[in-house]
Amino acid sequence: MFQDGKDFEIEAFNKINNQQQIELSRADIRRTVKNQDDVYRHYTDEQLERSLASNPEEKEKFDKNVEDRSIYEFVTHPEHYLHGYERSLEIVKKCQPKCLPGLADDLYNKVGEIMGFEDRDEDDNFLNLKFYTAVGSKLDYSFGIDGFISYTYIDKETDEEKEIIISLDLTLNKYKSNAKADIILTFEEDAADKRANWSKPVAYYATIIAQKLKERMPQD
Repeated sequence: MFQDGKDFEIEAFNKINNQQQIELSRADIRRTVKNQDDVYRHYTDEQLERSLASNPEEKEKFDKNVEDRSIYEFVTHPEHYLHGYERSLEIVKKCQPKCLPGLADDLYNKVGEIMGFEDRDEDDNFLNLKFYTAVGSKLDYSFGIDGFISYTYIDKETDEEKEIIISLDLTLNKYKSNAKADIILTFEEDAADKRANWSKPVAYYATIIAQKLKERMPQD
């Protein structure tokens, strides 16, 4: 059932670029390895790199530990917490696939339509509304979030950009009730096969997402 669920998540939302996730996480992994080393744990990152640069054998050993840790974090134990929530969000945004599957694209556009957004960019995306898949990421395995809708706006009091995140958990389990995400999206197993299968649930969940967005948006 787990693999069926994961296959559906990929079909519905696509998945992140995992190699990009690993590359963006490399500094975090090196810091983790450093902090677990009796000799290097008290070094700053700069002191560590200077020390390794002057000792090729130690550098080779340290780099091997970093690679082993990468395998641990992203292959054997992807559920392990490496980053905090905010850092995981930041990395996911930079690891997006080139295109979204039909279900995710329809969900995104339906939310925008319900919200009354019209302005789009050169890629035909709403200017202030974005959809991100998190499938296959630390945000997925560690925090239980398969994707999220992001809405950005300018705070009138501070004149700063702020962001509202509505996190989503895809599931085939109609009895699931312990999700960590803001909204659970429950589908039938064949929902991602064709628009006729996903159109009604997508319209339903888009309404819920839009309502959640409106609740969190600043009131005039």
